[in-house]
Amino acid sequence: MLKRFGALSATFILVGCQSTNFGYSMLDVAPEDSQLLRHPNWGEPQLQVIEERTETRIVIGQPRPTHALSQLQSLEHGLARRGWHYQILSGQYLMIHLTEGIHFKTNSSEISEPSRRWLLSLAEYLSTQPEVEIVINGHTDDSGRNRYNDGLSERRAQMVKQILMQGKMPITRLFTRAFGEYLPSCSNQTNSGRTCNRRVDLVLLVPQR
Repeated sequence: MLKRFGALSATFILVGCQSTNFGYSMLDVAPEDSQLLRHPNWGEPQLQVIEERTETRIVIGQPRPTHALSQLQSLEHGLARRGWHYQILSGQYLMIHLTEGIHFKTNSSEISEPSRRWLLSLAEYLSTQPEVEIVINGHTDDSGRNRYNDGLSERRAQMVKQILMQGKMPITRLFTRAFGEYLPSCSNQTNSGRTCNRRVDLVLLVPQR
């Protein structure tokens, strides 16, 4: 399990339950331990956002290895064909943030049946993409104590991991992180915002070589 460490520097614009994914770099949620993932160095790219129908593409003007671009195109095609919304973050490494978050009731790590079915469907598809790794980021709202929220976000991430493994995803391709209340996606000042923040986000890592 890859845990949050130290102070997390992030800038957020929190309005209602609007997503704030572009208030911070998704690179902030990449694993920090280079021994646990094949992509040890994570930079901070300058991002250009291009809106499209089923995705938000973030592009960096630097050449990509042919294999990485082919892998990315394959993933894009598969995600779009299934109607799954996503964001592509491109810097030193390519990442796909799935915007279909898994949400939870207060103080719960139980996953709803619709979310469970979606995760199993995702695992079935990603089992055909053997080089892609998944970072599972657990979060909470701010209604509990810090230590409790840390543990709760970890349990939520682990529950998602277990379901992906049930869908035949190898454990060696799954990495969890627990952020507690420290990376909200929405404002915690409203009930809808707190509901938005009780979540697990998934990020797909595309190898570049």
